[in-house]
Amino acid sequence: MNNNTYYYGDDSFPKDNRRYVCLNTEKGKIIADALSASGIPHTGTFTDNKIRLSYDADYTDSVDEIIDKANSGDYDEMLREIKENKDESGYLMLLPSVAYYLHLTEGILRSRPEDIQIQLCQIFTQLWCCDTATIQRELTRALNANSQTEQDMEEAGEREIQQNNTPKKREAVCIADTQHRQNVGKGDEDHQAKADLTDKEEARTGLISREVLRRQAELIRLRQAVRGKETAEKTEREKKFGQ
Repeated sequence: MNNNTYYYGDDSFPKDNRRYVCLNTEKGKIIADALSASGIPHTGTFTDNKIRLSYDADYTDSVDEIIDKANSGDYDEMLREIKENKDESGYLMLLPSVAYYLHLTEGILRSRPEDIQIQLCQIFTQLWCCDTATIQRELTRALNANSQTEQDMEEAGEREIQQNNTPKKREAVCIADTQHRQNVGKGDEDHQAKADLTDKEEARTGLISREVLRRQAELIRLRQAVRGKETAEKTEREKKFGQ
């Protein structure tokens, strides 16, 4: 804590319709920023624990709302809850409040892209201590700006489609599509030809293998026949000479 005094506001508004406030509060900077963002004619000073303020009496209700919000402690609690989520999605907890200020249902807001929902909630967080009129005005402005951006993107997409929807470009697309189908067909034909060649090679190899086996079997049978004949002749001789 220090004893620095900070000046804020503009002393150019009429002096005959002013109200004066002096408060012991640590929220002097938050109040000063909210007064400026709300466009309330005011001037004053604040330190770490006190604020002095003069403002246009026509804005008394707005100033009271700002001071009450800043000193309520609700703002600090809201920021803590948002930070607990550790990412931007934590802001979405504020969507019901944003819907309330925009006079919309929460469902309508949730139908918008999530980045727009988060952006609206972040704006609401920045303006939370402002008066109601300011919050409504700025949220409505942001929502309309995003709606216009989405509409511009849709119109740009439609223009691109129309620009590409010419006889010449349609013909080029048709030719490219036909060529692609032909390439796919040619690829299938090549694949089938390779498969057929493989089948033929396997069949040929199979025939060769069977022929080799047949010849080997024939040789074995011939050898066995020769050996059988030799054995029979030998036996016959042994009987003859043995007698």
